[in-house]
Amino acid sequence: MNGTESTAVTPGRDRGALASLTVKRRRRFGVEQKREILRAASEPGTTVSEVSRRFGVTRSLIHNWRRQEAASLLGATVRFAPVAVASELPAVEKPQAGRRVGVIEIELDGGVRLRVDVCWKYQTGVDN
Repeated sequence: MNGTESTAVTPGRDRGALASLTVKRRRRFGVEQKREILRAASEPGTTVSEVSRRFGVTRSLIHNWRRQEAASLLGATVRFAPVAVASELPAVEKPQAGRRVGVIEIELDGGVRLRVDVCWKYQTGVDN
């Protein structure tokens, strides 16, 4: 060769090749499309990978939609509940190991009450 390299690409061919390339844009999914994909991913015996291939979306997108759906069902905001804390603890004797010392009750929305028995698990050997 005479110092130039032949690439077999001419300016005319190059323009034609570039014209055939399309820029991929981010796809937008409507609420119904998302619900359809999430329903398909929730069917018994199916995997997220199968559904992602079937609908041409990534697995991570399906997982993100699941998290978004769960957050919207639970209420997307964090709400704090008021708590009453005693300013001073009453004087109590040190409990023996394994002895029940109290109960913690937590009332949740919908009338649900969570009750936890508190037991003294360890004997420390230190008298405080």
